[in-house]
Amino acid sequence: KNSLNEQSIKSLLPEVDEENKTRRLNVEVNTALYKAMRYYCIANDKSISSITRELWLEFLKKRGFK
Repeated sequence: KNSLNEQSIKSLLPEVDEENKTRRLNVEVNTALYKAMRYYCIANDKSISSITRELWLEFLKKRGFK
């Protein structure tokens, strides 16, 4: 079970926004998925990073974190 509860996560979010700092996120994906991601990004003039940020923000918003 995740050791961070919902309240802990909510308390971290404003800190990240206020500091306006960035962190690097490394994710392992198989080659086929990576190629599909790159193709989509090139075709839509987006970066994997920007799509990842959008997905995480949407994911957290749906769960009431933002």
